[in-house]
Amino acid sequence: MQFSFNIAGIGAVSPAGLGLERLLDGTPPHLQNRPALSPAAPNVAAGCVDLALPGWARWRTHARLRRAGAQTLFLVEAVDEAIRRANLPPQATIGLSVAFGNGVLTLTRKFYEGVVRAGMDGANPAWFPETVFNAPLNHALGVLGREGPSSAWVGDASALAQAWVNAGLWLEQGSVDAVVVAAAEEVDEAMMEVSLRAGWFHSSSNVFPAEGAVAFALTRDGPAQTQGNFQIHAGLPWGHLSTAPAALAEVLSSFDPTWPVCVGPLPPPGPSRQAWKHRPNRAECSAAGPYLGEAHSASAGWTLARLLARPTEENLAFVLPLWGAGHQVAAVGWESLQHCVGSNK
Repeated sequence: MQFSFNIAGIGAVSPAGLGLERLLDGTPPHLQNRPALSPAAPNVAAGCVDLALPGWARWRTHARLRRAGAQTLFLVEAVDEAIRRANLPPQATIGLSVAFGNGVLTLTRKFYEGVVRAGMDGANPAWFPETVFNAPLNHALGVLGREGPSSAWVGDASALAQAWVNAGLWLEQGSVDAVVVAAAEEVDEAMMEVSLRAGWFHSSSNVFPAEGAVAFALTRDGPAQTQGNFQIHAGLPWGHLSTAPAALAEVLSSFDPTWPVCVGPLPPPGPSRQAWKHRPNRAECSAAGPYLGEAHSASAGWTLARLLARPTEENLAFVLPLWGAGHQVAAVGWESLQHCVGSNK
């Protein structure tokens, strides 16, 4: 699907710190040892948001957020920054389309089978909290004093594609004045456990879990340098490990072959890594910046933010694969208005 809109503002919370600037200036990730569910599991470093920073005080003391979890705080901060950068008027109706990731939900079968084999009394239903993702949505708009529809999309990084499709439809239908596409992730004990069981901390993996959020405020009109066409492939199942490269090739074939592919950070082991190793021979671009960790849709959003926040001749048009850690591969493509005009000369 393809939509035309303006990227009016971007907000970010990441292991590099609070704000889009920290994401862009090369700040390395804040690493912290976190425990896993298994009592015998070692505490391993994850890319974490420093909640000791003074910037969190205004949210922690807010009456509505006193009992909110870290994931909600990350989302509210990123959405607030995106809206402020976009200068959206107070009366604007804003839609909120959010992709959430969670290690347990993302790698459900592998995690469940591993837990059962380990004799941890099976998988606790509390580790599959599908309804918990509604609370951050309600808090985000309520705390910021905004009104509009909201939707949650739960999965691995590929869920971000669905969040973009939903946002594009809202804008295209004119049901809102603006839309914020966002993603949020929290590192907890369950996330650490599934990361250990998935082999992320193996010396050859070079992947570790991370947390944070990202938000993109979109409007129908805006400056030429931030206007363009956003093309989305909602995803194809990975299938078996051997068929993963073919799935990636099919997804990429739906985009203009002249658009370079942003390879981004090394994806997690499994089908995404297999596809990355045997990706089609196409021009590639890179989003400069240190690796901040695997935060599913949030980390895919960090890469996208780096590309969109600093347009260059190389990234006026690009494709970003959304490496699903378990389910599927999806992709988003961006072609700026500048590139469209240049291509038509």
